[in-house]
Amino acid sequence: MEDHFSKGTAEPTTVYIKSNHRLDNERDLMLIDRVTNQLKKSTGVKTVASVTQPAGSEVDELYVNNQLKQITGQLGTAQSSIGQLSQDMQSQESAAAAQAGASPAQLAAQQQSGMQMMQGVDRMSAGLSQGGDYLTGLQNSAAAKTSYIPSNQLGNKEFQQSINNYLSADKKTAKITIVLDSNTSGARATREIPQITDLVRYSLKGTALRHANVVVGGQSSKITDTKQVADGDFIRTAAIMVIGIGLALILITRSLLQPVYILGTLVSAYMAALSITHLLTRIFLDRPLLTWNTPFFSFIMLLALGVDYSIFLVMRYRNIDQNKYLPTERIVRAAKEIGTVVISAAIILSGTFAALIPSAIPTLIEVAMTVICGLIILVIIIPLVVPATIRLTYPLKSTFRDDEGNRKKQLNH
Repeated sequence: MEDHFSKGTAEPTTVYIKSNHRLDNERDLMLIDRVTNQLKKSTGVKTVASVTQPAGSEVDELYVNNQLKQITGQLGTAQSSIGQLSQDMQSQESAAAAQAGASPAQLAAQQQSGMQMMQGVDRMSAGLSQGGDYLTGLQNSAAAKTSYIPSNQLGNKEFQQSINNYLSADKKTAKITIVLDSNTSGARATREIPQITDLVRYSLKGTALRHANVVVGGQSSKITDTKQVADGDFIRTAAIMVIGIGLALILITRSLLQPVYILGTLVSAYMAALSITHLLTRIFLDRPLLTWNTPFFSFIMLLALGVDYSIFLVMRYRNIDQNKYLPTERIVRAAKEIGTVVISAAIILSGTFAALIPSAIPTLIEVAMTVICGLIILVIIIPLVVPATIRLTYPLKSTFRDDEGNRKKQLNH
């Protein structure tokens, strides 16, 4: 199908223009036609159909340049007829002069009358010629490349069918059907929807339809709206989680810097896991993008699991007797004791999420891969990063004690 038709043919995008007055008049139809032509010039758009272009192409009879072409053609015919009339009048004048029995006075009166008629015909011919030249110039100008729908055309049966198809029953809402040249579910199409909406709104500014409500419908529009809602929910949820977890870590660690280091580690692991999943999805699933809700669920799960492991390590560090062991020794002992628990939990959870991969549901597969990759990263970086961040948040006296303990060990050796 895609070899013969545009990818957007099956699911076209529709622009709705809702006004507070009827649109089946020459002024508003001209504005709709202008919007239609502007949409046809937009990138990513294959065809556009509207009330003035129901077949997706301009109707010649509705444009001023073609209407002027017909008028100039008729003027040319009229000018030729007047020229022929002038020749006939000259022939009749010559024939009348040749008639016998006419007095000189009569002949002079006839010649005078004939000359006046000839001058009138010549002025008429000159006027038609000037009018024709002006209309020809107007026909070829940019000003004539606009639509004008005469009142008799509005009542045309064929045009009424187009009005019924593209205007609502109360004639206050018009629709414009757009066929995109890309997959309507793809990222490119979803990026083009806001551009199409803005183009229509800007085109109607300063016109009789400046207060009209413009909305866009279709598959691409639904995906765009869903993405915007999902992005808003993700940002709001992520902010709530980070703030809540940060406050909890401040109470647990009794530090302002350690929560910042821990959350930074978790967010870095999440970003790395998501990037790896994106790469794996392109390679093995042949999908260019992740599903819209994969980042949301992956963030929640990885942040919840990662902060648990970090809290385990920090709490174990705090529970080791600080009078018996140096701070560096406490970190090493805590990492050894918690390491087994963390690795075991990571293996069990990875196996649990791996069971979602055969589900054939893209979201579940991608979330499972992200969580598994994130757990592997966390198992590696938590024993490396968290102890280092704990070392950065030592009290000054602990630092001196560490240095003193290290010197004593060196002396003993």
